[in-house]
Amino acid sequence: MKRRHIQPNSRTFTTLFVGLSKIDDWTPYANILGRVFNTYDQLLAHFEKLRLTNPESPDITPWPLNGYLTLLGKTNHYARMWDVFYSMEGRLAPDEVTYSIMLRAIQSRLSLDLEPVETALDIEEKENQMMVQSETWTRFDDLDDAPEETLGLISRYFRPVVEKDRKESVHVKNAADARLLWEHLVKATRREPNRIQIDSSHVSLVLDLLAKGKPSDHLVAFDILHHYVDLQPPLSPSKISSSYKPSTTNVASRLPITSFIFSSLLDLCVRSARVESAINYFQLLAEKKTAKNVIDWKHMLHVMRAFAMRRAPKGQVPDAREAISALEWMLREQEARETTGNGGLNPAIDHFVYALTAAWKAADMNSALRVVELMTGMQRDKFINATPPVRESWRDRNTKQFPPPVMPQTPRYSRCRWNTTCMALLIKTAGATQRREDIRIALRILYFFGPSRFFGSQTGPQVEDAIAAQTELAKRTIWCIDYMLNTGDEERESAVWKKLRDIAADQLKRLAVTQVRNEEKAARQEELRRMETVEDGDMQLLVPVNGRRSGWATGM
Repeated sequence: MKRRHIQPNSRTFTTLFVGLSKIDDWTPYANILGRVFNTYDQLLAHFEKLRLTNPESPDITPWPLNGYLTLLGKTNHYARMWDVFYSMEGRLAPDEVTYSIMLRAIQSRLSLDLEPVETALDIEEKENQMMVQSETWTRFDDLDDAPEETLGLISRYFRPVVEKDRKESVHVKNAADARLLWEHLVKATRREPNRIQIDSSHVSLVLDLLAKGKPSDHLVAFDILHHYVDLQPPLSPSKISSSYKPSTTNVASRLPITSFIFSSLLDLCVRSARVESAINYFQLLAEKKTAKNVIDWKHMLHVMRAFAMRRAPKGQVPDAREAISALEWMLREQEARETTGNGGLNPAIDHFVYALTAAWKAADMNSALRVVELMTGMQRDKFINATPPVRESWRDRNTKQFPPPVMPQTPRYSRCRWNTTCMALLIKTAGATQRREDIRIALRILYFFGPSRFFGSQTGPQVEDAIAAQTELAKRTIWCIDYMLNTGDEERESAVWKKLRDIAADQLKRLAVTQVRNEEKAARQEELRRMETVEDGDMQLLVPVNGRRSGWATGM
């Protein structure tokens, strides 16, 4: 454009920055990133020229800066991003979109150790510096002849030992930045209520960031909920420090509850260990006909997790009936939505696992059996009075063959197959009741499915979790069978229980050996990685295993 003597305007810069902000990985575009920074300087010169000619020009707008802020967030240039944010004033003052962009950029920061994406000039400067350092090193034949500053740059052994402070958690840092942005946003709404207003995206993002912070951040988040969200809190509003004063400008017109706000709210309650508040908020919203459509399966994960974390008050008998009622409501609501063409409440295996966990903590076998009925479609009566016959493959005590698994009908819900974790939780629940009838039912269910369904070899990324679940199932099965055989009257199914115990004991030994082998394998891989990498200061020098030295080492 400049070669054709066409001057870019604010829309040109906006289009350029917004288009470049669509790039997710900037590592291959170091040359372009340096030119982007130069373009930002040109944008400032463009705004300055407009101020001199027409201070009230509509082209003086924060839109191009919003695109530039998005780009800085994706390239991890957070310090530069804050500098741009604080420099926005006057007609370039941040608007509603600016605050949303800043909050999303903070939300995407997953580590404080992430280095900003380097420009081509930065890479060249670093390479030149390393070359100068290596040349300075080779000019001296002995360590005593090298200058002190050179030794300090090259080798870690000559650096002064400095006690480093404990690294700050990225979530704590994000929460602190979110509080700072929220205070700026509240002040902006007070100063210019007609220009900028708080919307649902601001609230949901701030709540999500504060939920992962400190307890003081949780208090601020609950206070924001009380003042800005149209949802009556189940508990009295929290007291926060006098240094924080929320805005009361828009209290009369509170924001309606949305899917994002409700998700952040439930996550906040769970992370702050206020599970009763999460349950009460869910029940409050589920009773509203106009608001219950907001709830989806992700929200129910938080709700069921809250039931799993719940503890009964002192003097009360715990039970999991409310957790089962919430699960049944979810399934009924999903069927109703499917008839109208809406979805969003399809259950996942985690919903049932959380319900079983709540039943185990409450020692509520009736609730656990209700989960079995919901997942598999089988009724509990099938296992209450039935006496399983001894299978032919179990008659020989020396056989190592598993009984053939009995597969029930197709699971009622996709992705909800009765697995090892579910079976382990059911056995644990029966053991927690210490009632022979409950333990007998759980063992019959284990017999019905067959041990081979749960004790097979595991591979894949979640092999450690699978081994832990199998180990827990084997241990609990052995305990329950010993309890059945050593207490009370003689069992009619004692031969079946003894064979189940032998299988569980054999599997427990196998799992112990497998776990030791996995740990040894991980240790060997770690040792190989250390042998291949030689650390020297801030540089990592790769040395092949066969003993050949790298080019850097040869130059020594």
